[in-house]
Amino acid sequence: MKTLLLRLFVALSCLALLTGATIYRHVDSDGNVTFSDQPSDGAEAMDIGSPSSYRSPPGPTPRERQSRERETEQEPEAVYEQVRIISPADESTVRDNQGLVTVRAETRPGLRQGHRLVVLVNGEQRGEAQRSYSFTVDEIHRGEHTIQVRVVDRDGQSLAESAPHTIYMHQASRLFQNRQGPPGTGINPGPAR
Repeated sequence: MKTLLLRLFVALSCLALLTGATIYRHVDSDGNVTFSDQPSDGAEAMDIGSPSSYRSPPGPTPRERQSRERETEQEPEAVYEQVRIISPADESTVRDNQGLVTVRAETRPGLRQGHRLVVLVNGEQRGEAQRSYSFTVDEIHRGEHTIQVRVVDRDGQSLAESAPHTIYMHQASRLFQNRQGPPGTGINPGPAR
């Protein structure tokens, strides 16, 4: 019963606020409280006060929104603290007669949603963008090469990249078929193909 009366009071209060009417509170001999917009014997007028209102500040104009969007596009957040190649080490020699090089990388923090890695050899992308941190790159011919790992978004836009690593591909020569690797390394390139 009390909850019904409370609900009635709230509803009438809201109605009175909207219309600017006076609310009257009456307590009968049994202690029941009633609220009404009509005065009755023994009812007291309640001071509800004026309704509170709030007017929000105006939002940005379309021109201001476009200006903010351009600023955001021009100054992208640094998403990755670090992108680096773990192996092969910079200035290292890779020995592989088939011309294969395994490149391992890491990013800090880890790859974000929608981001991928690509590997560049001598400035050109090799293979498809992938989520894996390990790449096997083929057709690396003997000599000096530069490798780099780049983080790209869904559209292929570069977000961050590693420092370039210089590697030297060593392959067995057909001219020196019985040549051995450096002493103590156990490297024997085997017969040339």
